[in-house]
Formats: sequence, C-alpha cells, structure tokens
Amino acid sequence: MDYPIKAGWLSRFLYGRQVDMIVAISSGVAAALGTAHISDRTIRIIPSGIDTEQFLPTASQRMAIRHQYGLGEDTTVILMAGTLTKRKSPHTLIEAAAKLHSDCQQGQHAGQTGQALSLRYLICGDGPLRPELEARVRALGLASVFHFAGFCRDVSAHLAAADIFVHTPVWEGLGVAVIEALAAGLPVVASRVGGIPELITDRETGLLIPAQDPSALCNALLQCLRSPDWAKTLGAHGQAKVRTHFDIETTARANEALYYELLAAAP
Repeated sequence: MDYPIKAGWLSRFLYGRQVDMIVAISSGVAAALGTAHISDRTIRIIPSGIDTEQFLPTASQRMAIRHQYGLGEDTTVILMAGTLTKRKSPHTLIEAAAKLHSDCQQGQHAGQTGQALSLRYLICGDGPLRPELEARVRALGLASVFHFAGFCRDVSAHLAAADIFVHTPVWEGLGVAVIEALAAGLPVVASRVGGIPELITDRETGLLIPAQDPSALCNALLQCLRSPDWAKTLGAHGQAKVRTHFDIETTARANEALYYELLAAAP
C-alpha cells in the first residue's frame, strides 16, 4: 500500500537491515517508502499483474449477469467492485449518482440520441459500510437503480456485464480492481491517487478524478455517457496497455529476474 511509513529506527530496521530488496508495486508505494528515508537502492518497482486472458468478456457472461439482476441490454451498467470501507470511498459513487439522476430528471443531460438515460449501478463487494450505504441509497430515492451484490466470486462475469467501471479510493497501492476492469476493455473512471495514474493516462486509457469528489465523478460519467464511442476507445486503449505491461507473465518474469540478480550478488 501507499500508506505513509513513520520514519525512525524501527522502519530502518525492518526495511533496511532485515531485507536485501523491497518490491514496490508502484512508484506511489516507492515514494511512501522514501518518506521513511529508505534507500532507493533497496527498492525495486515491479507492478502487480493478473491473468489478463481470464478477464476477456464474453457475450454469454454479459447476458447471464444482466439476466440475474433484471438488466436489459439497453441499460447502461456502472460497476464498482471492492470492499465497502472508508478507504474505498463508495459514498463518492452514490453521491455522484444522486447528482447525475437529479440533473437527468431536470432535463439537463441526455444520451447521444437525446433520450433519457437508463442507468443502473452494480456494487460488487461487502464490508462494514454496507448498511450505511444501502440506507443512503434509500434516502436518496435511488434504491431501484442500485444493486448491492455482496461478495462476487465471478468478478470477470460482472465486468463483462458492465459498461463503465468506477474506482474511488482515498489511497491505493496500485489498484488490481482497475487492472481487471481495464483487461475487460471497460472505460474506467478512478481516483488520481497512489499507483492508479500508472495504470491510467487521463483521457487516453481512462479518466482520472480527484479523490472523494462526487461532482468530478458525475462529470466524468457524463462524458462517457454522452460519447459512448469515445468511452469504448478509452477502454480499448486501457485493455491494450494492461495486456502489455500488467499481465501476470510480465510480473512473474520481473520477479524471477530479481531473484537471480540477488542470488548472483550474494556472498
């Protein structure tokens, strides 16, 4: 993670004297290590990787999940996946949805054809904030458009059923959920925190927004909804990037090379 590390003798002992090399999954994590005055010489950045082939969407997955939640093919599905904790800031999506639906009801926004938007929000994940989030959704009158799926084992199938992926953490080491969504070819809107900007180049492979900013999230979603072809292009570019740089084979080869490097240098 990119948590700040307290400088002092304990950090120097744990991260300096007890290890030969620290693998940081992003430059954000490396920077957090640097705040504790850990030498750059003992930090190697090797990003996390996934089996990108497992997240290539299929039509059957899309149909099955949409049928499970009663979602029509003409419905735009916005997906969030992760633990429902303060660190992930799921409230940001709910407040952005409230603004988006309020504006749509007032006729301020519509899809490319000028017709009213049909939006649904699918939340994959569980955690201590779930009761509070569900209560907030009810209070905002959005219970009919939010689906709290709980813990989902088949994340790849849920990604196949979605049209846009949202990830709004306050801090994040890298963001495996973002890698998975990009591997599925989805346009992604995510917080500009931690290692996420190493996954997403704003307006090229996705959209970056300030953390905990519902208005910025609402505006980013509107850009995708108004320009679906452009949003699909973002998803395609993001997919190509993760298949090249964040596949598990790439990660494995980098770690293997580091092992041999350290063994060769050992006395």
